[in-house]
Amino acid sequence: MSASERMKLVNAGDFQSLFLEELGWDRPDQPPLKINIDEQTYTLDQVAGYSGLRVWLCREVPDARTQRLIDQQVRKISDARLLIFADDDHQEWRWLQAADADGVGQPRLALHRHFIGTSNEALNQRLGTIEIPLNEHWTLIDVLRRMRAAFDADLVTRRFYDQFVRRQRALTSVIEGIADDGEREWYSALLMNRLMFIYFMQKKSFMDDDTDYLRNRLNRLSDMVGGGQFYGFYRDFLLPMFHKGLGGRNHDYPTDVIRELVGDVPYINGGIFTEHELERDNTIDVPDEIFTSIFDLFDKFQWHLDDRPTAAQNEINPDVLGYIFEQFVNEKESQDNRGSDKGAYYTKEDVTHFMASNAMVPVFLERLIERTGINPWRYVRETPEAYIWTSLAWGTDRPLPPEIEAQRTEQHRPLWGVLADSTLGLPGETWWEVDRRRQEHAQVLAAARRGEIDSVNRAVTENIDLEQLAIDTIDQLNAPEQALAAWQILTQLRVIDPTCGSGAFLFAGLRILQPLYEATLDALDRHTRSTEFPEGAALLAKVDDHANREYFILKHATLSNLYGVDIMREAVEIARLRLFLKLVATIDDRGDLEPLPDLDFNIKAGNTLVGALNEDSLDKDVTDWFLKPRVAEVKKSAARIAQAYSVFREGQETGDADPVHRSALIKLLDEVRTHVNELYHSAIQFTQSEPLPLGAWVDTHHPFHWFVEFPEVFHQGGFDVVIGNPPYVNRRELSYRITGFETDDIDDIYASCCERSAQITRPDGRLSLIVPIRSQFSDRDESLRRFYERRFGSLWVSTFQERPAALFQVKVRSTIITAAGEGSAAELRTTLTHSWIEAFRPHLLATLRYSLRPPGARTPNWMRASSDEMFELIDTLIAKGALSSSLVRVSDFSVGFKKTATYFLSTYTQSPITYDKRTHLTVPLNEGKLFVQNRADQLAASAVAASRLAFLWWTFTGDCFNVTKSTMSQIPFPLHSFGQDTFDALVELGERIEASLPEVRSWDLNSGKYVGGYAIPELDYLAREADEIMLNAIGRIDLLPEIQYAHARMYKSTGVSGTTFRQLPFEIEARGAGRPGP
Repeated sequence: MSASERMKLVNAGDFQSLFLEELGWDRPDQPPLKINIDEQTYTLDQVAGYSGLRVWLCREVPDARTQRLIDQQVRKISDARLLIFADDDHQEWRWLQAADADGVGQPRLALHRHFIGTSNEALNQRLGTIEIPLNEHWTLIDVLRRMRAAFDADLVTRRFYDQFVRRQRALTSVIEGIADDGEREWYSALLMNRLMFIYFMQKKSFMDDDTDYLRNRLNRLSDMVGGGQFYGFYRDFLLPMFHKGLGGRNHDYPTDVIRELVGDVPYINGGIFTEHELERDNTIDVPDEIFTSIFDLFDKFQWHLDDRPTAAQNEINPDVLGYIFEQFVNEKESQDNRGSDKGAYYTKEDVTHFMASNAMVPVFLERLIERTGINPWRYVRETPEAYIWTSLAWGTDRPLPPEIEAQRTEQHRPLWGVLADSTLGLPGETWWEVDRRRQEHAQVLAAARRGEIDSVNRAVTENIDLEQLAIDTIDQLNAPEQALAAWQILTQLRVIDPTCGSGAFLFAGLRILQPLYEATLDALDRHTRSTEFPEGAALLAKVDDHANREYFILKHATLSNLYGVDIMREAVEIARLRLFLKLVATIDDRGDLEPLPDLDFNIKAGNTLVGALNEDSLDKDVTDWFLKPRVAEVKKSAARIAQAYSVFREGQETGDADPVHRSALIKLLDEVRTHVNELYHSAIQFTQSEPLPLGAWVDTHHPFHWFVEFPEVFHQGGFDVVIGNPPYVNRRELSYRITGFETDDIDDIYASCCERSAQITRPDGRLSLIVPIRSQFSDRDESLRRFYERRFGSLWVSTFQERPAALFQVKVRSTIITAAGEGSAAELRTTLTHSWIEAFRPHLLATLRYSLRPPGARTPNWMRASSDEMFELIDTLIAKGALSSSLVRVSDFSVGFKKTATYFLSTYTQSPITYDKRTHLTVPLNEGKLFVQNRADQLAASAVAASRLAFLWWTFTGDCFNVTKSTMSQIPFPLHSFGQDTFDALVELGERIEASLPEVRSWDLNSGKYVGGYAIPELDYLAREADEIMLNAIGRIDLLPEIQYAHARMYKSTGVSGTTFRQLPFEIEARGAGRPGP
């Protein structure tokens, strides 16, 4: 169907013809809904449906709060939904949408506004994504995935990124007047950021009403050369345009020629176009030719500021730019860390949003409850389905197939290991997983109905939709004072990413804050209409003074709530730029454009790990009594900075920010930094074996003194929320030294970043960080675990594999730590190690479940378990001892194992044979051994090692890749502690396993060698027997289904590799399956 035909039906309000005849959807299956909101009745008619997703039409366009309340009622019977509110003038489509291109992450009802008579290409393209082709049938998951998707940024990112990097490197190489390589690179990044910002601006006709502003000015300058006149594009046009035009309120250009050349450009402020310190301290010049090359690249793409879906492959918008910036920053950090593949990884929107939400919303709700006395938990009790994620509830409204249900009473349940039907199962789920998810859904539903979800900590544990609950709670505030309290709580919420990179977590925070602010203003507006409340009226009048409410909210949130620090100066510039673009995107008319907020005091460059935390720590570090009076002076100066910044920020919100105040604030900051650098350096030089002079130390360490940089925050005890993805870098790779942390014994700075993050979190604040999986189990990282257990009262720890899918594009096994409260961690909750296929990703975070480590548990470290029952089982086994009780240093009898694994452990009594290219036998590769005293112990130990329980032990306590002797020896099953019958059964099973190995031998072609191994999954029936023997030994055969479920969650094999052979491609001598281990 043509685009124009689709939009004719939209403009005519003929939605039934649109969906039924043109988009190929099915007829309605529900009667009209009558919904009463605030004593007014709204009628919603279903116009179409497809695979369970229903389109509902309301022939009125109520306010945003009313739309949310209507949606609350609709989703009780139609969770998969599309809402259209329409009158004669305009329509508001509420469309399930996620931020990620693949539909990853929990979708929200995003607003798409349409005015009758307009073409609205964005809406038209989105409708095109849900047109059902002839002879195709989409499942509900297919439809939801298409509805959720925003746009595919990856393709345009790849096309733009490589050329962008080449142009920036070329720009760096031709910049004149900056001697230092690092500073020259920093300035090239700043210059590119400014140019890209202007490209977005000019495409909105904000730059002298010229959509090709920069290119045209470059050409005009070229034409002006001659007659003894010479103009350089950089010095004679760009700098005046930056500093006096976009960055200067009065536009006082040096000459009339320059004034005429720059033309009519708006005053932007924001700090991005004011004179930079590199421009102040250097006489810089850049040849014209490089700008021609840069504009040639930019002109290959279409630049726009909204996030509409697009079919074009050459469009650049802020989200695409965000991907590009993340890639650029990560590559730069990798280069800075000596080519390491560690450092910061790009964190996708679903992960940043999950982490930010689980830290920010609980703080807001706790304070709202405390200030207003409102009880949000009654909404959870009364309508629990509204807050349980769709993914967890998927298929629970239908019974399991009879053949699956019939096997419930059996121990082995062979059909349960098969992939489930898509109407009941999520992608990649077996019936084991479907059944467990249904049980978990029933447990959450029952707990909610019983009123047991009655605190934010319980809500986090049950993994319910806290954002929806927060908005519903705001919508039900019953007094203007309560609405104003909600506004004040939000305004006072301080959120920081202490290693912010280009701002992914800050953006996640902004996405969470925006609807909360919107709902709060809706509530205040509703109450002030009927109740005289001057404070509320004043706030609403302040909102009305701005171009639109969205701009006001975003500006207010970026100034009041968001903070960031990064050692990479280019990253900080980029983070600010992305936030600026987000603000400018809300403005359609040049006349509505107002000065951007100055984020130089919120998002700063510096070393998170080097510097004084607060006045008390500085006072403690400085032991020289002659310097003590200077510490007292610094304390007073920090208070002056806080006061000066408060005045400056208030001026920015009202539009009265005074450049004189900004300059005075910068001068004061520089003076205090200098004093604190001297004091701090004098204190730490005694801890250094080779102390650096002050100047060299500042240049190499980039100290960041928290109470000086953010005094207004630290006077309140620290940040309310700390979120982020700290860099994973070995200390040996650093160009600077860090000391003074309890985690100094850990070789990776991620641990120091975690400790610093906890230090800057308020006692009643919350934290969420994503870190390497080693944090949970490694002996080297024990000091971090102990520090967190002492610092926080509650910990939630979730873990994620890298195969077959990973959270990051760069595959890494990850752990998300969320922490809250003070004191010794009475409660530690962990998940199992999640292993999933990529199609499951939209459901991954919505279905994770936590298990409580029992008080006094013997389980090691932060063990990952599939359930409370599994914790209990492992704890019972640990109490009996470990396999190590039967091991010896060396003997003639051993159990071998491959030192790496993914979906199964390869264990054996006969080492598999490896051949080189000439078919000669070689030494077994990548092999470890456990030695025992005799042949019987060898067979029994091999049976234990082959069990699925042993495999799960490895996934619970290791890194899910390396198989170490320590992990294997600590398998919690001592051979001689359960009686002779159990031991004999294990010996007999070990004999059968050994006899079966020749049937499953295989070879992997690796580096020219045919590396021997065994297709262990084919012996699963023997592994199941081992589980039964071990469980019977402790009288817990009832937990066999738990083991089978946990194994199903981990075993997500993608099949046999193309380099795996079951028969060698050459003749060999008959030597048997392998040779016995020594």
